[in-house]
Amino acid sequence: LSSGSRRRATCRRRDGRWVTPWEHMRLWEAASARHIGRQAVHHRCDAVLQIQDLGVIDTPYFVYQDLSYDVLLGLLDGGSEEFRRYFPHLDRTALERRRLRQLEVYQHAAGVLAMSGFLARHLVEVTGLPASKVHVVRPGARPSASRGHDAVPVVARQHPRRRLLFVGTTFLVKAGDLVVEALEILRREHDPLTTLTVAGPDHWPLPD
Repeated sequence: LSSGSRRRATCRRRDGRWVTPWEHMRLWEAASARHIGRQAVHHRCDAVLQIQDLGVIDTPYFVYQDLSYDVLLGLLDGGSEEFRRYFPHLDRTALERRRLRQLEVYQHAAGVLAMSGFLARHLVEVTGLPASKVHVVRPGARPSASRGHDAVPVVARQHPRRRLLFVGTTFLVKAGDLVVEALEILRREHDPLTTLTVAGPDHWPLPD
């Protein structure tokens, strides 16, 4: 099934809104792991990079994470339910079940790649992963010096830098509102001709 079909098939009402938990359903979890495992064997992969904890497979694998269920449970225990704006279908029971599954995926992984220093520390200090297993790999392009190439030289621009680009469907999760505030500061204090292009959301997510 396509992702759209899965969403429609699993839609349900919760707290007055429609939610679709298909990515966190046991059936989808099991099917994901089986599919990835079969593909890794078929293509004779030496290692697999999973974007999020998709499942335990026999081929050595690494997990790339920007969030953990221990972080979400910590927010819930601290009285914050802000995460429900993004995960309205996950209650405490579901979070605890997903946490146990995530720990199993971590246990069998060759390494866990964290998108931030904060998450890396949290995985070690709270989740209990060995520090030797956790590595910070921040998102974004970097010069390919690790492959033996010289760093890409900085090219002088004939015109001032005035154009900003924000890419992300989940605008508020990616702090898009802070980017808009930064744009206001740049226009006021640096260059009033600075522009911001937003790609991702299907409608403008801010009230103004």
